[in-house]
Amino acid sequence: MRRPAKSAYSAAEWITTPPRECPARAAVQSGKRMLDRNKASAISCLLVALMLVSGGAGESTDTEIAKPLRLFTNVLSIIQERYVDDVAPKDLIDNAINGILRRLDPHSSFLDADSYQQFQVETSGSFGGVGIEVTVREGVLTVVSAIEGTPAFRAGVRPGDRIVTIDGIATEDMQIADAVKHMRGKPGTPVVLTVVREGWTQPHDYEMQRQQIRVESVRAQELDRGVGYIRLREFQERSPEDGAGRWKLCRAPAW
Repeated sequence: MRRPAKSAYSAAEWITTPPRECPARAAVQSGKRMLDRNKASAISCLLVALMLVSGGAGESTDTEIAKPLRLFTNVLSIIQERYVDDVAPKDLIDNAINGILRRLDPHSSFLDADSYQQFQVETSGSFGGVGIEVTVREGVLTVVSAIEGTPAFRAGVRPGDRIVTIDGIATEDMQIADAVKHMRGKPGTPVVLTVVREGWTQPHDYEMQRQQIRVESVRAQELDRGVGYIRLREFQERSPEDGAGRWKLCRAPAW
């Protein structure tokens, strides 16, 4: 294998991949031309990222950022040159970004165009789905609550249930945004959640039909005469208006 460019990193940080096999010289030359274009694209992206994150910083900060980025660039080049299958540079970089954010906390994630569109649907407060709130606990996708009147609530999904697969796709190491994307869809379409619950000896499949879900971001309850409790469940586009309406109800004079 070819040794990466000289740097401060040890030999333990080298990477080896299966060599690419080409049946003919013409294929090798064509592959190399494509490789060069892919390399240029990948390295250009990295250089842009380097300029963005290090712009305006001191020389010491630039060095701290540049060294690991050079290692990252070397790894990308080796994968592009020697990996047995073709992998798009965009996929490699997107996966790397997702890996970085996944190590921070369960709530940080990278939104590509499709994910951002899904995020906009979520903040609208109305979407096609099964009506459950989820989080990640100890690396496992876990149900926080099932919204009353939704398919999940009617099926019997409970808080604390652990979702191990969605339509046969394992949820291990799956980010919350990806899990939500799999569970949501056009109203009337089916979805199967495989759930493990404390006290069960075997997982259980919940088969549901998605429906249009309307999530109330603000809830209010009268605790006593002239005393009200307002809860903001999540931020949505209509949260300010809903909150103001609930506040007026709580401030209404008691008769």
